[in-house]
Amino acid sequence: METYDEIVLRRIGYVLFLIVLFFHLFNIGGSNAETMNTAPETRTIMTFGKYEQDNNPANGPEDIEWIVLKEQDGKLLLLSRYGLDAVPYNEKNTDVTWENCSLRTWMNNDFLAAAFSPEEQAAILVTNVENGPEQGRRSGIPGGADTQDRLFLLSYREAFALYLIGNGKRMCAPTDNAAAHGAYHWDDYMTDDRPGGTWWLRSPGKTQAKALIVDYDGGLMSSDIRLKNHAVRPALWLDPAADGQGFRAAGKELPETCMPEI
Repeated sequence: METYDEIVLRRIGYVLFLIVLFFHLFNIGGSNAETMNTAPETRTIMTFGKYEQDNNPANGPEDIEWIVLKEQDGKLLLLSRYGLDAVPYNEKNTDVTWENCSLRTWMNNDFLAAAFSPEEQAAILVTNVENGPEQGRRSGIPGGADTQDRLFLLSYREAFALYLIGNGKRMCAPTDNAAAHGAYHWDDYMTDDRPGGTWWLRSPGKTQAKALIVDYDGGLMSSDIRLKNHAVRPALWLDPAADGQGFRAAGKELPETCMPEI
């Protein structure tokens, strides 16, 4: 029959066994222990091209900052950090898709010429922009034919399912220039220490006389295509190895904590 001391020792041994087992299973203190990375996510920001942003033409255009959304085979998918101007999706009130809208023409002509030197333009790839049903919010509303563009808007799928997951990451502030041209902005929804605004997507809205926009809080809305109050946030594919290299690819890290989740 066990004595009292033997019972106590047995129980102590059992407790010690459980402690050792716990440390082994969870690898606490071991040299191979996995640690959780609690550092905030970051996005690479680079400058490329120049465009009037502070609404003071006297001091010349400012460097355009771009968020690197994706890297593939040495090529970079870029999205402007800010809404750069306020332009309607289409000048006329009619059913229209990205293929035929006036904003596509403006981006690939007026904006392209104003924002990029010939050397920089040579580094912007001509991209096959997909506009099929899978890119839109409502599959019953055609998004038009695929297009070949240097500059384009993100689709609903690209903004909400691929590259900008979470309302906070979709929030975007218009530049002073865009705000002066009519871009909406609200002090109650700050992002990057600036009032957040709305910006166009290329996908059709509730009808083909409307287009989708990202709202000031990062949500989704459908808007009349003639409104001049939504910012233009261009996207492009860049070849950093292109001859000429008339751009500065000096990147910096932007903490995701600057983009509050809603």
